[in-house]
Amino acid sequence: MKIGVGAIRALRDAGYLGHAKCVNADTNHRHTLITRTSIRDFEARFLTLGQLAKASKVAPIHLARRLDREGVPTVSCGGRHVRAYERSQVAAHGALIRSASYG
Repeated sequence: MKIGVGAIRALRDAGYLGHAKCVNADTNHRHTLITRTSIRDFEARFLTLGQLAKASKVAPIHLARRLDREGVPTVSCGGRHVRAYERSQVAAHGALIRSASYG
């Protein structure tokens, strides 16, 4: 997905990514795992800054500034800022430079 751990947690907490909780039987250590289905669903609807930067061969910081200037809204995750964009919004603002069908 080309996104950081903090952003993944924010997306999970905001309901964009589904998760399953499991416990290691040997250690009783609890894990929260993001489901593959929710990742596929998320990637079908959204693009991350990392994906867009890789597709356009532009540094993420420069692309982020450009997207901000063009008014492309980011995903709403409460008070946390996550650089993920709806595909339709990116296309509508003409910010999509190359194919963005990364999986």
